[in-house]
Amino acid sequence: MADVLTVDELWLLVRKLSHEEQVKLARRVLQATSAADAEVYRACLPTDDEFSSDARGLDWETEGWESFDASR
Repeated sequence: MADVLTVDELWLLVRKLSHEEQVKLARRVLQATSAADAEVYRACLPTDDEFSSDARGLDWETEGWESFDASR
């Protein structure tokens, strides 16, 4: 059985990779993470109380919103 690497040991190996190989590794990690997240989401469907039941949503009629300055 192979020895288990620590995160620090693994990081040293990753730093030795070329930029292209680091990008390739990052993409594979993201793909694996995304697939795992999708599986968890399918296994644990949202419950009725997970989302807001407030029919008004963002209430733009609340006092003071007019003073919000969004100019750039």
